[in-house]
Amino acid sequence: MLSLPLLYQKHIAQQGFMVDAAQQDAINQLQHLYLDWLQYWQRTYLHKLLRRRQPRHAGFYLWGDVGCGKTMLLDLFYSHLPDQQVWRMHFHSFMQTVHQGITELKNKREPLPRIARDIARQAQVLYLDEFQVHDIGDAMILAELLDALCANKTLILLSSNQKPSDLYRDGLQRARFLPSIALIEEKFQVVELIGRYDYRLRYIRQNGLYQIPHNAAAETWLDKSFHKLSSGKIIHGQGLKINGRTIKTVAHCGHCAWFRFAELCATPRSATDYLEIARLFETVLLSEIPIMTGKDDILRRFINLIDAFYDCKVRLIASAATLARSLYTGQGAPARDFKRTVSRLTEMQSDHYWHGHHAFKETLIKEFP
Repeated sequence: MLSLPLLYQKHIAQQGFMVDAAQQDAINQLQHLYLDWLQYWQRTYLHKLLRRRQPRHAGFYLWGDVGCGKTMLLDLFYSHLPDQQVWRMHFHSFMQTVHQGITELKNKREPLPRIARDIARQAQVLYLDEFQVHDIGDAMILAELLDALCANKTLILLSSNQKPSDLYRDGLQRARFLPSIALIEEKFQVVELIGRYDYRLRYIRQNGLYQIPHNAAAETWLDKSFHKLSSGKIIHGQGLKINGRTIKTVAHCGHCAWFRFAELCATPRSATDYLEIARLFETVLLSEIPIMTGKDDILRRFINLIDAFYDCKVRLIASAATLARSLYTGQGAPARDFKRTVSRLTEMQSDHYWHGHHAFKETLIKEFP
């Protein structure tokens, strides 16, 4: 039988961490939830049909500050379940899938219950990382979607930086989102994880954020940094759908993605592409930044990329051919614009920046100056 407390003890020992009382309490509560659902999963079809001994909670909502261990704890559960039993998706990607399903069922009645039934047939557990509601289209359908998933007895795991009552605060037509909050507070086990440290940053801050030049040692450094930041199932070398186009990653996992410079800046990309990446990922690794000489399109994309990451408080780890101030050797207006990029790259390596909160701002969807 799955023992989450034991897995937690082994994990932190491997990472060289001390036992965190708040994390231990959360993992114990998650273990009780798992045992409750395990009894339900093992019941006969007749008992389920008669609705005997239903699980006490429909889901687990774990919230707390950045870096306190939310994803790590939920990933311990996720990674030790049979693959066919669980879906793990970034919340934003999941909602894109749901909206696509609604479009495909536009001539059918009650598309959301149909989508929920389809999910339930494929997975007993739905794990959505980074549950942050910004989009009005998502806000309008979440209550019905969550209710339908609960009705189909899908165990839902959610991680968030916000308590339920703060979700979609100041959003358009927020009154229509309030039923979603009420459902979470009524049916989910809501657990706050109060963290004293950002454990992911300990290794990163000790080993730096910007390495030159890019060589085999830098590649090894990036790989170690990525694995320290990504606790879960890592997807290597696959593309992400960004605004209808595929952008290839070196690897990505939940809140963290690793890109090559050429993939983001040496091919046509718009500022909205960079903002979508900033919305999806709180930490980005960018490798092989070259010296740019007169390549205005590439330079402009790089400036837009750093602007998007900076404005959305994305944490950046990079390898480059040289120091930031020497990456562009041209003159004129591009050189003046690049001074802002150098300043931002420098600030993005500071403790103050790295301890800030990743915050996607809806008003940033525009071309940068």
